[in-house]
Amino acid sequence: MAKYSLFILILMLLYSCSTEVDITGKAEHKPVIYAIVDVNAKTQLFKIHRTFLADGNIYNYTTIPDSIFYPYKLKVKLQELNANGQILHEYPADTVHIFTQGGNFFTGYHPYYRIRLTNYYQAFNADTFWFNPNLTYKLVVLDTVTGKSYEATGQPLSNFEVSKPSSYQTYIGFTSSTSSSVDWKATPGGKIYEVKFIFDYFEIFDENPQDTIKKSIEWYIGKINYIGGDPSMSIGYNGITFFDLLQKNIPVISGVKRYPGYVWLIISVADENMDLYIKASSPSNSIVQDKLSFTNISDALGIFAFRLKKTAKYKLSSTTLQEIFSNEKTKDLNFNGYFPNFQ
Repeated sequence: MAKYSLFILILMLLYSCSTEVDITGKAEHKPVIYAIVDVNAKTQLFKIHRTFLADGNIYNYTTIPDSIFYPYKLKVKLQELNANGQILHEYPADTVHIFTQGGNFFTGYHPYYRIRLTNYYQAFNADTFWFNPNLTYKLVVLDTVTGKSYEATGQPLSNFEVSKPSSYQTYIGFTSSTSSSVDWKATPGGKIYEVKFIFDYFEIFDENPQDTIKKSIEWYIGKINYIGGDPSMSIGYNGITFFDLLQKNIPVISGVKRYPGYVWLIISVADENMDLYIKASSPSNSIVQDKLSFTNISDALGIFAFRLKKTAKYKLSSTTLQEIFSNEKTKDLNFNGYFPNFQ
C-alpha cells in the first residue's frame, strides 16, 4: 500500500498544482485505478480513487473520504477474450469495504471492487492458476454518472519451470559451509522476480503440552529483472544465513520443545507493466527530480498488471537437522526431529 499511496499522492500533486485551472470552477475527475491481478487467487480486489483539485495544502483533503472516493458506485468488470476479441466470459465486480490504515489518506473503511472467478485454469503441485495465459483479459470501468468508460488489456503470466531445487524432491539442505542457488526459466511476459524461503516450525511448552504453536521465519533471497535473451535465471544464497536467521529470530528459553515444519520456496513474478509502475512511483535518486508518471489505462490513471506466485515445499534434510542440533548458533534452541507421522 506504500507504493500505491505514493503514486496517488504524486498524481494529486500534479493535478492540484496547475496554474492554468480555475480551482473554484467545476472539477473534472479522473479515476485512479490500482488493479493488480493475482493469477493464483480466486478473488481479486481492485481499488479505485479519483483525482481532485484542492485550494491550499492537499494534505488537508486526502484525509477526507469525499475528496478521494467516488460518491457513487462504478460499474467494474473483467472480460476474458479469445484471439479474435470475442468475450468468452465476463466477471462483474461487487463492492466490499475493508478497514485500511491510510497513511497520508484517511484511516477507516475503504471501498474495494471485488471480482470472484468461477473456474481455475490449472493446478500444479502447490499452485493453482485462475487465468489462462493463452487468453487476453480486459478491465472495464464505467462511470455510471458521466457515461465514460475506461479500459485496459493484458495477458496473464504462465507457469514456469524451477530446476533447482526441483519441485519433485522431498528434502532440502542448508549447511553453514556451503552455498547454493535457486534456478528457473523465465516465463513469457515475466519481468521482475523475487525469491524467498519461509521456514515453518512448531513450539510445544512443557506447561501446556496439548497446545502446539506454529511459527514462521522468512528468508529473503533477492530480486532480479529479466532482461531478455537466455531464459535461464538464478539467485545464489549462503547456507550459513539459515542458521543466522534461526539464531536471530528464535529466543533461547527453557521449557519448550521445537520441531521443524516445511521449508517453502516462493518465487514471485510480475509483468512489465508492474515493473514500469514501480520505477515511475519510486523516489528519484537523481538531482533532477522530474519523473514521468505511468498509466496503462485508457483516459485514466493507474495500472492494470499481472503477477504470479510459484511455490514448492520441502522437508529439512537429516544433515541440516543434525547441524541445527550441533551448531553454536542453534544448538540451544531445543529443536527435535519431526513430529511423528509428519506429512
